[in-house]
Amino acid sequence: MRNKATRIIIAIIISVALIGCGEEKSSSSNQGNNNSNGITTGGDIIAESQAARQKLKESRERAQAVLNAPPVERRTSDQVMGKTDEYSVPDYANMTGDGTYKDDYTHEDTKSTKSSGSPKDVTAKEGTVLFDEADIRITYQGIEHSNSMNYYSIRLLVENNSQIAYTVQARDCAVNGFMVVEPFFSPSVHPGMKENASMDFTDNNLSEKANVSDLKDIKELTFRFLVYESEDVDGEDLYSDLMTLKF
Repeated sequence: MRNKATRIIIAIIISVALIGCGEEKSSSSNQGNNNSNGITTGGDIIAESQAARQKLKESRERAQAVLNAPPVERRTSDQVMGKTDEYSVPDYANMTGDGTYKDDYTHEDTKSTKSSGSPKDVTAKEGTVLFDEADIRITYQGIEHSNSMNYYSIRLLVENNSQIAYTVQARDCAVNGFMVVEPFFSPSVHPGMKENASMDFTDNNLSEKANVSDLKDIKELTFRFLVYESEDVDGEDLYSDLMTLKF
């Protein structure tokens, strides 16, 4: 009887011991689960601190590299594109209202030169040579008014005695001392050829700008010729002296 009671007590002790071991394992397992479910442990804090210090170190290194970098060369857009040409800037202070230059102003650029000084007076007589340079001759042939075309026309004979085609235009035009819009006049003459051309001012242009209502109202016409090679836009521009035709 005593032996049976002893065996029962031993069995109870062993059962209690096994239950205790199971609870300890369960607690350990739950702690591991808590770590995986977002509970921060001491190891996690150390790892995060080390990562933060590494990022800070990298940021400092990048900032120091920027501070130690050599200065960047400042370049214009033309330099970036490889352009080296120098451009002349118009002298706007010496321009008139329609974009031409004052009579007493010498305009110089890389292609042409306008002569300075007062315009020379030329009597408007048929057969008068107005221009004779670079084998180009321009002769005055008269003035007329076309009612049908609403033009006041200066008739000119353009002779090209050179071996190059030339185009002739008018610049810095004024009628009776009033600046006017440049006329319709741009004949291109082939080498060794002649052309009858007209410098045409519209009725409205002269009536609004110079108070001209009839042919007899035109007392004087001031202008200069521009002569250039027809097929070479980079060639030299030739300007005549400023002149005033007296009618």
